[in-house]
Amino acid sequence: MVEEGVPEDLFGVQILREDSRNELLSIIDSIPGKKAVGIDPKISGPMSLIVGISVLKKEHAVTKVFRLEREELDLENDERSVIYFTKPDIEMMKCVALQIHDHKSRNEDKNYYLYMCPRETVLCEKILQLEGVLADVQIAQYTMDLIPLENDVLSLEMESSLRDLILHSDVSIYMNVANSIRKLEYLYGKIPAKYGKGKASLRILEILDNTQEEHMGELEGGGSEIDCLVMIDRTVDLVTPLCTQLTYE
Repeated sequence: MVEEGVPEDLFGVQILREDSRNELLSIIDSIPGKKAVGIDPKISGPMSLIVGISVLKKEHAVTKVFRLEREELDLENDERSVIYFTKPDIEMMKCVALQIHDHKSRNEDKNYYLYMCPRETVLCEKILQLEGVLADVQIAQYTMDLIPLENDVLSLEMESSLRDLILHSDVSIYMNVANSIRKLEYLYGKIPAKYGKGKASLRILEILDNTQEEHMGELEGGGSEIDCLVMIDRTVDLVTPLCTQLTYE
């Protein structure tokens, strides 16, 4: 029985949370020994919905969890590895570089692992190269994309996507959204009907169509738990987010 006021979990969003959790813990457990974990402040909230800090410390040899900022990082001698989880952001790359240079200046030999969420970018690698630390860090990606905020609300937590797309012509969001839809189909079955309203939505549908064959093997046979997908560009309706209880009137 569903508690009154709590939306019903229509297609099991817990599966999404478990998938992200298992990937995150697999990354951390693949690195031996005691380790420190640095998290981009922009994704610290969503990551806390996936796994708690206490779990990391008690069960996965994480001795320190810190917000990644432009400041020095003091580590114990037995903390041999530092794992960073960040958005593919230039400022975050400079924060990582600063901490690596600080450890080098103190002759501290550490292992550095950088996981960009939801995917790594060439620009960030270039920044690390310019900062002189690209050879010191192992780079990969952690596909933390769709975060279940409620049983009926999923979020990519890309708060600057509209600004980046319109003001900076950054179309990387197209691929991020397309990958998140593929993840839904991988977990819940191929969505039979997809519709889009707006230029960006139509472009994402085009990407899905053009790459359908190469991802066909990832989809299991049988029906889908999701009957239809409707995407609507934010530019189609810029007024609604500005509405409050008073301005609705």
